[in-house]
Amino acid sequence: MLRFWLRVAYPLSLGIFAVALSLEVSLASSFAPQPSTRSQQLPLNPNNGHSWQISQAFQPPDRGAPPRTEDLGTRGGLLSQKPLTVLMPDVKPQEPNFGLTLSAYPTFFAYIPESSAETGLFVLIDDNEQIVYRESFPMPQQAGIVSISLPHNASPALEMDRWYQWYVIVVDNPDHWSNNGISNRGWIQRIKPNETLENQLQNATPRELPTLYAEAGIWHDAVASLITLRDAQPDNPILISDWKKLFDSAGLAAFSQDSVVDCCKAEPQ
Repeated sequence: MLRFWLRVAYPLSLGIFAVALSLEVSLASSFAPQPSTRSQQLPLNPNNGHSWQISQAFQPPDRGAPPRTEDLGTRGGLLSQKPLTVLMPDVKPQEPNFGLTLSAYPTFFAYIPESSAETGLFVLIDDNEQIVYRESFPMPQQAGIVSISLPHNASPALEMDRWYQWYVIVVDNPDHWSNNGISNRGWIQRIKPNETLENQLQNATPRELPTLYAEAGIWHDAVASLITLRDAQPDNPILISDWKKLFDSAGLAAFSQDSVVDCCKAEPQ
């Protein structure tokens, strides 16, 4: 699984970001292979009864949407017909797409198509229009779904009940940011689980976690927990079916057949 570890950047106004996106992009000088977890087989036995019957259908949360702001949209040219897309539930067409998490250091997911660009950028912006986080990363060698995780040792924790914007940007020319490359934006909010959900999560098996998160509308954690299962058993047909069901129910059927790109981890810069 692709893990792009991010570092803290000095706060920068969104106005500067939106006008020029004049951020310095540099790739790490070396990359360490991501440790494999596939030898850690999870107890997914078809004879375990109800554990195979868990539904992964996503239930949209009954929660206010983030504020509307001008979106950078998607621009530039890629070699693939399917565009760069930050992966969040797309079930409320009249509202900005957003995802919820319980984690202070969540994992973000995006589909990155085939591209001639060599560099990508992740940017996290708070509700005061400050860039609190950014990191460049090498583009994957093939189109697919990538995961971008906030590291505990180099990033601020997401604050509870606060909206953040996050961007994934593919850079055509890292030396000249203005009007080049493509970008796509999402919203995220960290929330506190209610007492019932908290108790359920504490007593859940790894196989039950995706359903608990999905039924509570906790998108980022639902995807992350299901990826953990699939990483351990990538060819398990039940997990493949669960993955498709989760994406289909969240309005992301176009990406339910795409592979999770297994790549490398950037060294800290």
